[in-house]
Amino acid sequence: MISGIGPKDHLQDMGIPVIHDLRVGDNLQDHVGMAGLTFLVDKPVSIVQNRLQPVKVTTEYVFRQNGPMTTLGGVEGLAFINTKFANSSGLYPDIQFHMAPASINSDQGLQVRKVLGITDYNYDQIWRPISQRGRSLSSSTTWAKIFEL
Repeated sequence: MISGIGPKDHLQDMGIPVIHDLRVGDNLQDHVGMAGLTFLVDKPVSIVQNRLQPVKVTTEYVFRQNGPMTTLGGVEGLAFINTKFANSSGLYPDIQFHMAPASINSDQGLQVRKVLGITDYNYDQIWRPISQRGRSLSSSTTWAKIFEL
């Protein structure tokens, strides 16, 4: 919001020049950040390529230079973090963060979850919002805390 994109009245109250009046922060929904399970198997396995790269997606990239294949695997950055619960050697982080331009529910769970083989039951149990509320600024400075509405 400090960029000037947000609710006009709120931005003006904070002394921020309004670039675009948009209801930013009104419908923030907190979700569990789990995108799947990771485990070891004792049999050779392979990726089902037609689920991950359908002809339509490839065609869109080849002819229009558009779509999911224009990103680096859909992940722009990642981090492995050791929390206090990690393996005591420190060699095995217990949390991995993915910084991605989309998430498992970006398309309301229509395609991405199917590509990953996530069932309706698991999707509905894990990716439903934990909470739903608004957010607003406490000041116009970059490091200001956000108020929960």
